[in-house]
Amino acid sequence: MVFLAVWLFAAVPAHAAFGFLQQWGGANGGFENPFDLATDPAGNVYVADSDNDRVQKYTPEGGFLTQW
Repeated sequence: MVFLAVWLFAAVPAHAAFGFLQQWGGANGGFENPFDLATDPAGNVYVADSDNDRVQKYTPEGGFLTQW
């Protein structure tokens, strides 16, 4: 099982550490070979999960919405 981690960067001081702000995929089975993602104008995130033959849609906050 693979979890998709998305790096979201903001303007921060040079001495600040970077880290994960969001993680998707745990609540609905995870991903198997995710190979692409996109966002829509509302900020929803679409993940193409190739080995599971599906696309999953998440809210901008990482909440699962639907899959097909």
